[in-house]
Amino acid sequence: IAGLEAHDGRIVLIAGGYDKQIPFDSLGCAINKYVYAVVLCGATSEKIKKSVVCAPNYRKDIKIFTESDFEGAVKTAFSVAKTANDDINTSVILSPACASFDMFKNFEERGNTFIKIVNNLQGDN
Repeated sequence: IAGLEAHDGRIVLIAGGYDKQIPFDSLGCAINKYVYAVVLCGATSEKIKKSVVCAPNYRKDIKIFTESDFEGAVKTAFSVAKTANDDINTSVILSPACASFDMFKNFEERGNTFIKIVNNLQGDN
């Protein structure tokens, strides 16, 4: 949440991962307040989505995407950011709010995979 609060510009957030049975109510409110679009993946996808749509400050214009794998989530986030082509600076932020154990051996592997996918996407352009 602190990362979302500190960022200027439009945010496309990638979130989700292993379910450690924590509530996401505060995250849902923060997503509605600061995020243009959220791309969810992992075991907590539906739980986070529910926290967004059930938040008291729910915005019907927020874009919510769910992807079955991490690479799809990164590609979707990149595509959403790229198509938001107006004067607002748009950034993709990987801030999963969850552990990585459902898809990766640790957070470092997830981060390195994110960098690899982004570098490959940038090479395609």
